[in-house]
Amino acid sequence: MITPSSEHVSADDQLTTTKAQCHDSSWPARGHTSEWVARMDDFATRFNSNVESPLSMDDIAPQLSRDTVEFQGMRVSSELVSPLTKFSDKYCEGNLLGLVNREYTLKKKNKLIEEFGMMLLSMEACQVKNEETFLVWRDASRDFMEAGLNVGFLLDFLMQAGRQYFGYMMRPEGSDDCCARVRTLQVTILQKKKELVCLEEELGKAHSDLGFIPPDVPAFVVECALESSWKDDSRAAHYLY
Repeated sequence: MITPSSEHVSADDQLTTTKAQCHDSSWPARGHTSEWVARMDDFATRFNSNVESPLSMDDIAPQLSRDTVEFQGMRVSSELVSPLTKFSDKYCEGNLLGLVNREYTLKKKNKLIEEFGMMLLSMEACQVKNEETFLVWRDASRDFMEAGLNVGFLLDFLMQAGRQYFGYMMRPEGSDDCCARVRTLQVTILQKKKELVCLEEELGKAHSDLGFIPPDVPAFVVECALESSWKDDSRAAHYLY
């Protein structure tokens, strides 16, 4: 799964390689919504199936140098330290080996964690070539789970990331601001609806305190009682000027 090179790969060379991997002339144009909807439906079906992608991590992962460093008691490729550290800090309290639920030797655990770091690095470094890339990561995640790494939650993450990718490709260029405004308004309306539900509940409780008004009186009588601002010392002229 890991592809070390005999020479250190510079950042510029790696970026060039990544961009070349990510060019796909078979893409529908961005904004061809109906075509992307069809591809998203097909992707969801394939993602939830047991059919593996014809590609592997070797097809999408950046090359590594042979430089290794100490990381949590293991030796890993230097390029993997950053993604492994970020993942470790967020999901396993700084102890990646705690994700391994099998009684492996330290060497085997080391190998498993380094291969996992390779997947994380590819998720950071590689632009998505097409939806097949998400299936490669899905396959790798399943392999890690089968090998005893507790990373099942990554499957939900990858599905959501795929949804974000398809949503972006469905939108025509130049429509981002409009889409963002619509989404903001939708969220605001949803929040207002929740507030309205709360207000209606408060109103219902307040109505229950109007026990002095018989339940069978006309609505305009109730409104008359609610609207009245008359006081003990009121005079009719108060309503004239």
